[in-house]
Amino acid sequence: MKYSEKKRRMAAKILAILLIAAMVLTSGYYILMIFARNTALDCLAVYGEDALDSRDSLERLDGIEDFIDFIHTFYKDEVSYEVLVDAAYNGIVDSLGDPWSVYYVTTEESDSFVQTINQEYSGIGVTMQMDANRCLITDVNKKGPAYEAGIHPGTYITAIDGRSTQGMSLSEMSEKIRGLDGTSVTITVDDNGVESQFKVVRRKVRVATINCEMLEGNMGYISLSSFGEDTGSEFTEARLSLLNQGAEGLIIDIRDNGGGYVSTALTIADDLIDEGILSRFVHRGEDLVVYEATPDLTRKVPTVLLVNEYSASASEILAAALKDNGTAILVGNTTYGKGVAQIIQELDHNDAVKLSVYYFQTPDGNDINGVGIEPDYIVPATKYTEEEAASIKSSVVPMAEEKKYYAGQYGLNVLAAQQRLFYLGYDVQPTAKMDEKTVAAIKAFQPTFGGSPYGGLDFCTQKAICEAFEALFAADPSDPQLLKAIELLTK
Repeated sequence: MKYSEKKRRMAAKILAILLIAAMVLTSGYYILMIFARNTALDCLAVYGEDALDSRDSLERLDGIEDFIDFIHTFYKDEVSYEVLVDAAYNGIVDSLGDPWSVYYVTTEESDSFVQTINQEYSGIGVTMQMDANRCLITDVNKKGPAYEAGIHPGTYITAIDGRSTQGMSLSEMSEKIRGLDGTSVTITVDDNGVESQFKVVRRKVRVATINCEMLEGNMGYISLSSFGEDTGSEFTEARLSLLNQGAEGLIIDIRDNGGGYVSTALTIADDLIDEGILSRFVHRGEDLVVYEATPDLTRKVPTVLLVNEYSASASEILAAALKDNGTAILVGNTTYGKGVAQIIQELDHNDAVKLSVYYFQTPDGNDINGVGIEPDYIVPATKYTEEEAASIKSSVVPMAEEKKYYAGQYGLNVLAAQQRLFYLGYDVQPTAKMDEKTVAAIKAFQPTFGGSPYGGLDFCTQKAICEAFEALFAADPSDPQLLKAIELLTK
């Protein structure tokens, strides 16, 4: 085939990709659909034509085939055309400097990426996204094996089966973590500078995206772990159910929600907003699509939206829509700040590309990417979640030795006491030595259980430290962000 014919085919393909815009994504792990609008199609077609006007650059493409042929023929070692062509495609995508755009050598890789949304898969039950070139665990399925092993959100995956994840793409890590049901994988995670290994047996995991319940005071509560294909209809049913039960306020929780289908986020926003702009999609500095609300006759109640630093992408579309339209009060921490959407397109030779094609903005036209959305009330999550509690309890050494310790002495029980005192709020370091800070902390702690404040780590003090540490996790931890939401709705 002559190059001019190839060029025409590629031009047609570019236009087809942009015109169809079949699948739009807003997070490293979630596929998102975008509604087709004539304005979007027209704008994209124009941009496709403009891209082909750079004739000087296109003429350089004539030499790529010869360049690959030259390397294949004269390189000191044998190298296949397949390797060189794949490298060329990868290089084109890498040159964009966009962490969300990925070239998939096979459609199996892209299919694997897509299937993580709504289908069962054999894996460990974690949701991940890239954070400054590191793999951050943003959610752990409570019914999955990773949760049972003690892995919790907010930690970074540093190695998989002993191999460092540095330089790996998100899809590569996902492929290595997933596997046949019943097989095992060893995950190394970094938790605030402390590395731990977890051997996890893979099994079938089904992602649950929604949970709802009535709280005291006639407060309806709906949590969304992701924006799945059916989450929109499930949300509508959950909201109507809570309203029929007499809900006088609604709390929507999208904390740790890394994204999902754009159409689902817009559907939920449309359920809650009677009129106004829901979101803006921007391509090369211009509005490509502006989504507007449609009237909804369902009874509206005061609403609070809970967000945090792991609320990303489609979550931010919903958060921005509710905030800018004054539909809900936002409580929590500033969101992640991923305002980029992608399409996935299959290519000619069982390969595919995920390409960033849009920025999305708030209804008021404010940028989200790299900025996030600041809540109306910033409330730190100061208490431990169940996952954090499990991880902390597994990280401390047991206090088992029957020995007393005094100033200047070393011991394993000293280290155990220091670890527990640290989580109890005392200024100590894990040195395993009865240093000045440790003695001072013990002196301050001893009166809390009726002991004499003399600073020795005796048997009674050791027992009391263990009991106080366990008491941190014995009861259901309070949720200050949720408590703030309830306070706002009951004013």
